[in-house]
Amino acid sequence: NNIHELNLVNDFISGEKHMNNEILSRTSDETFDAAEDSIYKVEKTGASISIACSVSLLHHYCSRLPHD
Repeated sequence: NNIHELNLVNDFISGEKHMNNEILSRTSDETFDAAEDSIYKVEKTGASISIACSVSLLHHYCSRLPHD
């Protein structure tokens, strides 16, 4: 019954559908090698993030921006 979590799940489902559509409509056979899981760390604050987490964090941040 948590509306915030329900919206988050719906956003993930929508994003997954979009990514699957992009994959299906690809015109290139090129692939990327697995990205190394490097960590970006801010020494002053101790904050850190990995490549694996950065995309979902960016998606979450963008979903919070005002939009029409």
